[in-house]
Amino acid sequence: MADDDGVRAEIYNDGYTDDFAAYDAKLCATLHNNDEGHQKCGWGCKRSIKKASAAARSSYGTSSGWNAFEKFFLFVWSFSAIGLVWVVLKQRRMMTREDAIVEEAAMNGVGLKKRHVFPIALGILFMILLGMFLAWKKLTWILLIGVNIGLFAQFVFLRRKAKKANAGTDAGYIKDAGLQIS
Repeated sequence: MADDDGVRAEIYNDGYTDDFAAYDAKLCATLHNNDEGHQKCGWGCKRSIKKASAAARSSYGTSSGWNAFEKFFLFVWSFSAIGLVWVVLKQRRMMTREDAIVEEAAMNGVGLKKRHVFPIALGILFMILLGMFLAWKKLTWILLIGVNIGLFAQFVFLRRKAKKANAGTDAGYIKDAGLQIS
């Protein structure tokens, strides 16, 4: 009976012995192949353990950072947002006095004052930067692309208003809406 168990174990064992199983895992193999063996884990071992755990995290859907493709588009979307802010501010300076009053009345109707716009913009910028540094990818992409879409929509709206005002008269929009800015 004892021989039967030995033969059965060899048939079903598949060459996977307990000695081999101890070194099969990546981390155990790293420790085993280290200069000092199992007892000491140096910087090279720790580095490969860190890489293996990062690869394991990324294979389960959580990532530890931005890859090169994502970094490129973070750069592109960030600089397009900066450019759109510049263009929108330039276009807003060309608004007529009536359009500026209508816009301020619409903001007051929503409960938003002009002095609230800058802190809100800083808050959104802070959340985008925090999301970038902490690799909160979904939040970062939603905010960054949302800001770009919003700024582009604002630019198109202001541009169409300017063209509509220029079509009727030769005066068109007046720089700084006729207001004295100091």
